[in-house]
Amino acid sequence: MKTPRGTAVPPQPSQRVRAKSNLEMEGTVFGPALEGMKHVKSEEGEMLTKPFLDVCKQILPVIDKFGAAMALVKTDVGGNITIELISMLNVRPSF
Repeated sequence: MKTPRGTAVPPQPSQRVRAKSNLEMEGTVFGPALEGMKHVKSEEGEMLTKPFLDVCKQILPVIDKFGAAMALVKTDVGGNITIELISMLNVRPSF
């Protein structure tokens, strides 16, 4: 919102949007993914592919919440995750 002189007016507290903390989102559709995020890095800070892809799979139900319009996106994302997992198993069968 602008004042008559054109300077911006800071939003009022009731107009501010606050991001929810991980703790607040644990009981939502994001809960499983947030829990899984704790396990996607090794102690050395390297991304672990399998745990990361498992977290990605947890996002698919979130995409469902957007309805039929997102079905193609869900199929594409799910397919990409499956392809990556199969590729990893072909490279490292003990995975």
